[in-house]
Amino acid sequence: MRGELQAPRGFGLRHVSIFIFTAVFVLLFPAVSRADVKTVKDGHESRSPLDIASVSQRHNGSGDLVHIIHTYSPFSSRLLRGGNGVALAFDTNNNGKLDRIAAVLWVEGALRGVVVNAAGKPVELARVSRPDSRSIAVTITRSSLGYPAQYRWMALTTYRGKPHCAKGCTDTAPNHSMILHRIVSLYNLSVSVSGVGRVTSREAGINCPATCTHAFPEHKLVTLAAVPAEGYTFIGWSGDCTGTDVCRVTMMSPHSVVATFVPVHVLTVSIVGGPGEVVANGRSCNGSGPCTFRYNHGDTVTLTAQPTPWQVFVGWGGACGGTSPTCTLTMNDSTAVTAYFSPRLFGLTVALDLRGGAAGRVRSNPSGIDCPGDCSERFPSGISVTLTATAAPGAAFVGWNGTGYRDPITLISGSPNPQDQTVTAAFAPAS
Repeated sequence: MRGELQAPRGFGLRHVSIFIFTAVFVLLFPAVSRADVKTVKDGHESRSPLDIASVSQRHNGSGDLVHIIHTYSPFSSRLLRGGNGVALAFDTNNNGKLDRIAAVLWVEGALRGVVVNAAGKPVELARVSRPDSRSIAVTITRSSLGYPAQYRWMALTTYRGKPHCAKGCTDTAPNHSMILHRIVSLYNLSVSVSGVGRVTSREAGINCPATCTHAFPEHKLVTLAAVPAEGYTFIGWSGDCTGTDVCRVTMMSPHSVVATFVPVHVLTVSIVGGPGEVVANGRSCNGSGPCTFRYNHGDTVTLTAQPTPWQVFVGWGGACGGTSPTCTLTMNDSTAVTAYFSPRLFGLTVALDLRGGAAGRVRSNPSGIDCPGDCSERFPSGISVTLTATAAPGAAFVGWNGTGYRDPITLISGSPNPQDQTVTAAFAPAS
């Protein structure tokens, strides 16, 4: 009938009743295996090729339930034909009664599976695969079991063919119990990397950019760490995480985060004509050698030249230009800047105190002052200036600044204070 699920032709649903009978017998023993066990071993009880060694289960996070039966000996798929078969029995209501059977048989040259209810009516076709020569994996959807939050299940096999199984060998696993499978929802955590770096999870699963998506169990706390590559720096998370610390997400739903890494550029600052200082975004450079600062790609850097009171700022070279003491750069690459300073000029003035019509002259070394005539000159800070007084005929040099000191004097321009200076030279008639 159209719209009604049909088992594959030749499936032989009459064989399913064998599995149901065996499963009902097992349910008379109400023991339940531990709920958190994913693989349950089974004793070696039969010489049948289908003697079960262990069974395992997993929920793949997309609504599918995978149950795997492992046998002790390798076997051919063609063993599952005729009266031979593999089945999974399910108690989806946890009431001690079977309500689903997933049967696997060899039909028309292939392994086929079907999920039927207790009455043998097909509910859904099952996907059957062979992970290896000793295993059969049966994949069914949660919907075929009615979307239970948990269920009990077991595996069973029947085999006829060899003398010791001429009348049929049946094996169940686990023995005299069923496995309680609590379905834990899995949610994907997706990580994207912008730039060059790596994101790893403390819990196994994420190692991006190699593995950037992983399904974690519901309620799982996942911690992500960002590790920049050489020449890059981590500037923060976006998406379901923020900040620059580790990222922590609790898997109550799917999550997506982005880790952003940017290149690190080097700004080299040199000072010529110092001492002087250049302040770059609050960090000072006033050493004798070049200073290097590291900035993220796209950062804005404000450089301010700060001369001492004995200096003047002349201008910039390199990536900065002009004579303004402030320069602003955008760090799109590594670059270099030079700040030029020069000594400040301070005035030195000679005043002549000519008494009783006496005359005299004061000259400087280095040249610049020849007084009277040129009595004032500006000299760079730190320069030593020697003044020598020479009296005119009939006169005598009395001394400097009202003292009796008459030898040449040496002054340091701008010292001890950064200011102009005045010196008085007194001359009087010779006695």
